[in-house]
Amino acid sequence: MSEGWHVFRSLSPSCPCDLVVFKDLDNPIRVEVKTAYIRHGGDIFVSMEKHNVYDVIAAVTNDQVFYISARHMSGSTIIPMSKAVTKLADAINQP
Repeated sequence: MSEGWHVFRSLSPSCPCDLVVFKDLDNPIRVEVKTAYIRHGGDIFVSMEKHNVYDVIAAVTNDQVFYISARHMSGSTIIPMSKAVTKLADAINQP
């Protein structure tokens, strides 16, 4: 929100994503918020469920939030740190 995003929170546990955010009304982004752990090798572990629909994962650790584009998930629960960014806009624009 401090970077100009409009944030809408899910009110039901059965919603396909946790947040919908946008700056531009034509491009809403679906965000799934998950607890994450940094593994000893530096990779990020995120427990994922297959039924969720999202564009970006917000992986929340004890002291930081990492954003990971859905393009980098491919069903994996272990994400290399090189695929994680600390700004939502960077995750949306990741190739």
